[in-house]
Amino acid sequence: MLPIEMQCDFDFEDVNAFIEKCEASNKLNAKTLKAYGFDLKEYSDFSGGILNVDSISDYIKYLHEKFTPSTARRKLVSLRLFTNHLLEIGIIEDNPFNKMNTVVKIPPSYPQSVTSETIQELLAAADSNYENAPTEYQKNAALRNLALLKLIVSTGLKVSETSRLNIENVDWKNNIITTTDSAKQKRAFKIDDDVMTTLKIYYERFKPEIEQNECFFINRFNNRLSEQSIRFMVKKYIAETNYSGHVTPKILRHSIIKMLLEDNEVRYVQGFSGHKSVISTERYVEFSDEIVYTAIKLK
Repeated sequence: MLPIEMQCDFDFEDVNAFIEKCEASNKLNAKTLKAYGFDLKEYSDFSGGILNVDSISDYIKYLHEKFTPSTARRKLVSLRLFTNHLLEIGIIEDNPFNKMNTVVKIPPSYPQSVTSETIQELLAAADSNYENAPTEYQKNAALRNLALLKLIVSTGLKVSETSRLNIENVDWKNNIITTTDSAKQKRAFKIDDDVMTTLKIYYERFKPEIEQNECFFINRFNNRLSEQSIRFMVKKYIAETNYSGHVTPKILRHSIIKMLLEDNEVRYVQGFSGHKSVISTERYVEFSDEIVYTAIKLK
């Protein structure tokens, strides 16, 4: 039996206090904070709120049986950070993680991607939908989708960056679009004339609605187009190609990065994609806000 000081009954007030601290000090995005809350609730349900070596060991076995190694590691990171928080504020006197080996080995994996031919088919499907739309409403929606897809394919933007794009991020005079990711990292892209022309046509079609709400890509209610709507749109158009696999905006992004690496230095591609790490290590490189990355020219 472990010493009584190794045990700790925590409640959701402790969890909420931890999440509020993370939000205030680390400026984490809403998805990460939500994941922390979910992970800690899962551990609380599993352990009954007991935090000691035995309960954590049992939890690790449970995670290995139910989840992939990467998911298991993420959930352990949430628990470890929460435990550190409890130690800092004096709810526990000792950290059980210090007496354990909790390394989760993750086998190497490679991001899923598609060929340039599949990407061209996807763009062709979007263009066909626009050209052959039977009603004005459908043609407007297809125009937005075509503009959005061309932007994603030429820049490799994350779906979240695309959804968050505002009219102030578009420099029509210089053909430059700027983005800011969840970590407040800014990037600027020099956009190809063809893509910029499509964006301009879309903008002129929806100019009053866009300027009223400031968000660049809007839905049928004239509100910001959601990330889920973008994913659904990609799924819809990929079904009209010869490709039978699963494709998401994230897979499109992986594909663009893979193509870029064939002709560019790794450091340039790192900045283009917004990656903090060159080879998924702890080595971080900061890029100047002044760098303007050349978007891929669509064939």
